[in-house]
Amino acid sequence: MYYRQILSIIVILFISTYYSNVEAQNSKVIFGSETLIPFEYEENGKPAGINVQLIDLVMKEMERDYEIIFPEDERSLDLARKGEIDIVMSVSYKESREDFLIYPDGFHNEQAERFMWSSEYVLFTTSNNIDAFDIDSYEDIRNQDLKVGVISGVSYNQEFWDANLNVIENASDEENFKALLNGDIDVYLTDRIIGRYTAKGMNISSQVGHFPRKFINKPYTIAVSRKSNLENKEAFLIRFFEEFELIKKKGIAKRIYLKTL
Repeated sequence: MYYRQILSIIVILFISTYYSNVEAQNSKVIFGSETLIPFEYEENGKPAGINVQLIDLVMKEMERDYEIIFPEDERSLDLARKGEIDIVMSVSYKESREDFLIYPDGFHNEQAERFMWSSEYVLFTTSNNIDAFDIDSYEDIRNQDLKVGVISGVSYNQEFWDANLNVIENASDEENFKALLNGDIDVYLTDRIIGRYTAKGMNISSQVGHFPRKFINKPYTIAVSRKSNLENKEAFLIRFFEEFELIKKKGIAKRIYLKTL
């Protein structure tokens, strides 16, 4: 009788563990994102954009259910820190973030493998100031005592912060462009494509422009929250980028980019 009880307990524990693992493997994966037009944003209440299409293709190949959310009151990084989402979209490398994020193997600052997209940061200003400002370096910005708009919480890179510029933080691309037009800032540092699409969406394309110099080249990837309940986090990232690389090799990713841009 004693051995039967022990055997029953072992069987129950095995079945419970098995179904727990199956449930974990089939659970919905929650991605968190900021609005980065045209890469990821909401359109008519639904996720849209280049990266949204790419993630959809990858997750279908992985046969995983997923959801992309755009938090209103907190940044995706904050939710990932608390484990309230599984994956952060379009995150750059920062050593301090490794405390709460698992990056794909091989992804590190400025020399990244396994990235989703790479950004080119330029300085936007008003059309009237394109010729008024002479800008080709951080030193030029500092010597002219220009106020530089940035998005609060974005890491940029160490060279930018070491330049000791007059930095003004705002919450979004839209707020920075409004600040630019209102004269609250002189220039705004952002991704070239995102800046152009944001200006187009705000109907101010004729009122703003950008300088040719690329001040920052930054790769972006996805990263998993260490507090996520997602099973085999590192294995998930490996499989994700295996499928992503296949999509790129087949030319599907390029077609999506060309169609959008």
